[in-house]
Amino acid sequence: MAYVDEKAGTTPAIIMGDMNTGPAGASFVGEVPANYAKFVKAGLHSPYVERAAAQCTFCQTNPLVAGAADDSQSVVIDHVLLRSFAGVAMAERVLDQPIQVETCGKPIAAAYSDHYGVMVSLSWPSE
Repeated sequence: MAYVDEKAGTTPAIIMGDMNTGPAGASFVGEVPANYAKFVKAGLHSPYVERAAAQCTFCQTNPLVAGAADDSQSVVIDHVLLRSFAGVAMAERVLDQPIQVETCGKPIAAAYSDHYGVMVSLSWPSE
């Protein structure tokens, strides 16, 4: 967090990416949750994880991961983390639609990536 403090100071900050850590939720398990807790302790929060309807971003049912029958071991490790943001943040999972690709003349189930995306729309308060 020293890097974020150095670059952003006390202004709002956005940190995003595949963090390889995340808390447990209603429909996903934690991935090194103690590391994610360090983000929270540093004042960061994830509008996506805070949603009651949050789903995994690295999912066992994704055909590029395991193609499992269920997501009981899936995690949220892709984040848009905010610090010192006073506006409204709306979050959703994106690029999670199944697709078909053709290989060797045959269609196979696929996905855009082995991770699903997280999109956060920010609205600043009127001054």
